[in-house]
Amino acid sequence: MPTLFRVESRDIADLNDIQLTKLLKLLLHLEARSSGIAEIAVDVALNITVADGGEDGRIKWEGGPDKTDNLPSSRLLKLK
Repeated sequence: MPTLFRVESRDIADLNDIQLTKLLKLLLHLEARSSGIAEIAVDVALNITVADGGEDGRIKWEGGPDKTDNLPSSRLLKLK
């Protein structure tokens, strides 16, 4: 049984495409906010039917930290 703040792989596997994309957007925005990165650095399109080469989201920032606990670099990170 799921508990608050405990997420397992089966919980993620149960998400549909839109829910998964919304989760990606939320997580990237939370990471940016908690690391002092402008949230404008995050780009996640919620229209998942657009031809975009398979890219679901991206984050790239200038200034601020070189990396965060969960993001390895300020260079463009594309998520597919």
